[in-house]
Amino acid sequence: MLTILGIDSLGWVMCLAPQTQLFEDIACRKYYSLANRVHVLDAGGKDLCKIPEVQDTVAQLFGWQAFFDGLPGLLLAMPYGVMADKRGRQPVTFLSKLGMLLAMSWILIVCWFELPLRLTWLSSLFTIIGGGGTVASAVLMMVLADSTTEENRSRIFFQGNAVLIFAELIGPSLSTLMMQSNVWLPLIFALACTILTTFLSAFLPETLPPKAVDAATDQIGDEYSPSLNKASKKTLSATWQHASGTISYIASHRSVLFLVVSFLVIDFSRQSLAILLQYVSTRYSVPIAKANLLLSCKSFAQLIASAVLLPITDSFVLNTLRVPAKVKDLRLARMSISLVMVGFAVLVLAPSVWVVIVGLVFYTMGSGFGAFARSLVSSLVESRMIGTLFTTLCMMNTIGSLIAGPIVAGTFSWSLRLGGILRGMPFIFPFVLCGLATLALMQVKLPSRLAIADEPEDEESRGLLRSEGPRDGD
Repeated sequence: MLTILGIDSLGWVMCLAPQTQLFEDIACRKYYSLANRVHVLDAGGKDLCKIPEVQDTVAQLFGWQAFFDGLPGLLLAMPYGVMADKRGRQPVTFLSKLGMLLAMSWILIVCWFELPLRLTWLSSLFTIIGGGGTVASAVLMMVLADSTTEENRSRIFFQGNAVLIFAELIGPSLSTLMMQSNVWLPLIFALACTILTTFLSAFLPETLPPKAVDAATDQIGDEYSPSLNKASKKTLSATWQHASGTISYIASHRSVLFLVVSFLVIDFSRQSLAILLQYVSTRYSVPIAKANLLLSCKSFAQLIASAVLLPITDSFVLNTLRVPAKVKDLRLARMSISLVMVGFAVLVLAPSVWVVIVGLVFYTMGSGFGAFARSLVSSLVESRMIGTLFTTLCMMNTIGSLIAGPIVAGTFSWSLRLGGILRGMPFIFPFVLCGLATLALMQVKLPSRLAIADEPEDEESRGLLRSEGPRDGD
């Protein structure tokens, strides 16, 4: 599975810059009503394509594509999750990869024949098959969890994260190198990667525990039993009551609510960086192929942060400073989102590409927010609520990505006609949101006893917010 993850991630990273370049070229030719790209170049190079009218088109294409791509995952994550538990992980993995392959193929067909670029949005319909990237990521976590023991599970997840970072580190450089020959070369390579991973997923060994398969098979075989149908309805009702109860609990406890909503903010911020290549290329007059190298710089900084700085900081605060685990998670979560906020402030004010790199370094130093916040929020609810809680966090991430696409595209289009600091408008919005999230996290309260000594993970401490209910209700 790590092989599939690595190949798929490499292909995805390598297609970002050439797809941006391709959209820009086609939009530019359409705008100037020219049949041959060479005419545009002869008329003054690619600066003619940096005008607001062309860049606005490209930004809208990517912004709404992110929105449409997120819808199938948001609506179908639960049905495909149930299918993965009943039928197995392999069928869902294959369907997800097949849908993503068809979606990518459709985009390349539209570009090859230079059809109206908005037709690329129809590619999201193909991700109904398998649920797209959201379901693929979820099933990946299932497969990795199934494939190892509880003691080694975190190590496997770290290995998976390392594979992702490595792909993000080398992918942009390879893509830039290929783009020097032809913009289609990295796109064809990315398509080949997707075809290969789809083929491999068809022969992926099933990791669903045999007992679970047998239980699911028995249930399917008896699905027409009236008594079973009645029991199924009762189970569905109980599941709904449990989910609604957990959501009500989150909504009624201010500390948990602030932490959960912060996941929407952090994913909105992450998605806003999707405009980075186009933003740098337009604002600083840098070719997209060279701006693509910024992604490698970002991945290198993330590798250093994830492999060295964050683990050392976590260990130092916990073991050397003797800070209780929950307090440590809260403080580091606050610090992380503050660093993300500083990163966006630098991106807004950056007078040159070199300062942009500094902003990206600040951003990646805050990449540990998800780990710290998840660890903290799971300790603030009762153990029976954790499953639904984490599903809620995934929904927050998806919603953040959904709303970020159109908003960031709109602010970028607006900024093209502005000057000065307002040129950084696409990153002003995530900066403000991160600032509000930082203030919200400052309001998260832990029982005062946790500031003195960490306590065993019993039921009382896991549901610790019950003891501070009056304060949250203020």
